[in-house]
Amino acid sequence: MEEGETRQNAFTKANLHNLQILQNKVMRLQTKCGYNIPVAELLQKTDSLSINQLIAYTTIMSIFKIKQFREPLYLARRLGFTNN
Repeated sequence: MEEGETRQNAFTKANLHNLQILQNKVMRLQTKCGYNIPVAELLQKTDSLSINQLIAYTTIMSIFKIKQFREPLYLARRLGFTNN
């Protein structure tokens, strides 16, 4: 990290990659499939979403709920869902 840089990433691309690898290993254990089976097929067999898809889904659902219920108020204001 460079001097003066105060922003830190809590979750990096490397973390995302490592988490996806772990998810793939778990799916291979669940399905008893080898490494010759593509990840897309594993996701389909386990009826799962990839880590990227899970993050996108969770983000979209959070925004939808904030828009629908206008809560928490701080985030509703930041996203422009309230006038005040």
